[in-house]
Amino acid sequence: MLLKPTNISPNNIAVDGTDDITILWQNRGDRQYHYQVKIYKNSDSTLIYDTTKLSSLNTFHLVPANTLTNGIQYKYQITVWNQAGDFINSDWVVFKCSSIPEVEFTNVGEIILNDTYTFEGLYSQLEDVPIKSWQMILYDASDGVISISPVTFSEIISYEFAGFTNDTTYKVELQVYSQDNLLATTGKIEFYVQYETPKVALDLQAENVQHMGAVRLMWSVTQIFGKSENAEFVEGDTKLNVSDGRVWFDENFNIDNNFTLEMWLEAVVDYEFNVVKEAQIISNDVEPVDTTVVWLENTSQSTPLPLYAVIGANAPAQQDILWIEDENTPVSRELGVVLDIHEPIDKQNTLWIDLGSDFDKIEILKMKNNLGDIIMLKYYNGSFHLYKNDTLIDSVIISASKYYIYIQQILDDLTLHVEELV
Repeated sequence: MLLKPTNISPNNIAVDGTDDITILWQNRGDRQYHYQVKIYKNSDSTLIYDTTKLSSLNTFHLVPANTLTNGIQYKYQITVWNQAGDFINSDWVVFKCSSIPEVEFTNVGEIILNDTYTFEGLYSQLEDVPIKSWQMILYDASDGVISISPVTFSEIISYEFAGFTNDTTYKVELQVYSQDNLLATTGKIEFYVQYETPKVALDLQAENVQHMGAVRLMWSVTQIFGKSENAEFVEGDTKLNVSDGRVWFDENFNIDNNFTLEMWLEAVVDYEFNVVKEAQIISNDVEPVDTTVVWLENTSQSTPLPLYAVIGANAPAQQDILWIEDENTPVSRELGVVLDIHEPIDKQNTLWIDLGSDFDKIEILKMKNNLGDIIMLKYYNGSFHLYKNDTLIDSVIISASKYYIYIQQILDDLTLHVEELV
């Protein structure tokens, strides 16, 4: 008995049309003496490829490279004949031709200058098929797997590997799947890790030895390793440029009690905030130049009309009042107007126009002391400002471009000292 060909491939997958495509099938009935493969464009059933009737016992056929076009979905059918000349057609099978995607690292050089590094990649595909998933693999110099990132379903390719040993060679690979489930890889990219070993810190303790009239000094050696993001060494690795990144220390670092923290900074970017705390609301058809004015555009109001802001349950009869409806305020009350980057203390009687701020972006230093307080150093309006738990503690006006900065904690007192350098 002659049976339909089964286990046909490719079936409902994507293959690259620039490569040879092997069509496979199985016969479970009479022996096959002839076969024919016809491939059509699935969208309009245009015949693209026809083997004609071939005399062969083979249950495979090779479609030459570049016969089919990437970016197009195809359907095909296999016809087989037995010795008696009887024939039967297979079911229709669909597949797609798609280019294998291309992928590369965008920030991997021959040398990495840190024990932690964020690797970033770039995906592309000729027919603009979106990315499906990616994964990074870290190897040692002998191709042994050290670490593997999670399979990530995102178009953003970025992952941090940590714990690199100094003066050591590694390899990293990026593997990416397209939405057509075709795999691309960068191959194993070799790099060398070389970074400056930090100076040794001493945990020094003093003990009074009364019976000997002496002081016993005891210490232990601690190495403090920092981590960085988007930072690079400059001027012969003597300075760290973090203008577009950050550096942090979260291992082997502890503040037990009182402390003095010393920092050297240069070329710190300043932010200026011009806050106007008094404002007037007007209705007019022309935008005002005055920055202390909140303008409500009204094309029918040709001359400026000052408005009072009131809050209440009922709309006022006057035209020169800005009404803020509040069913819980039966008796209307007037609101003062404030333009500020900070929320006003008197929230009940103030209409606050929030100017916004970049305070969360101008942190030079952020740390916790031994009491769990969050200490932040910021630089804006030409001054360094020291905050504890979002409360301003101290400010120092400066005018130079290089500074030594000292942050000191004695018991619960926090102070800021800045020394300008020429």
